[in-house]
Amino acid sequence: MGIDDMLDGPDLPDPDEAEVKLDLCGERKVEAMMRLEKTMADCAKSSAASLFVFFDPATPVSGETLFQPVGKHLRDAKNQGIVERCYPVMQEERTGFYVKFVL
Repeated sequence: MGIDDMLDGPDLPDPDEAEVKLDLCGERKVEAMMRLEKTMADCAKSSAASLFVFFDPATPVSGETLFQPVGKHLRDAKNQGIVERCYPVMQEERTGFYVKFVL
C-alpha cells in the first residue's frame, strides 16, 4: 500500500462535513491564531465534534504559511486532551486541518 492509498482511504474525514469551518485565508499569523483560539473555545462551549480550519496553500512565492503555527497549536490542544484526532488536509485550493474534538 502506497502513501496515496493511505491518504485516499475511507478513514479520512471529508473536511466539508465538519460541523464548524474556520477560513483563515489571507490572515496574518497573529490574527489567525487569535481567531483559532476563539473558535476552538466556541467549539468547546457548543460541544461541536469537528472543525475544519483552512488557509492559503504554499506557493513558490508565498513564504511561510499558517501550517506550522496552526499545527503546533492543535498538537498542544491534543496533549491537553481537547483534540482527539487531527488530520492534515492538502488540496490545491486550500490547506488546513480537520480536527475531531474529545467530547
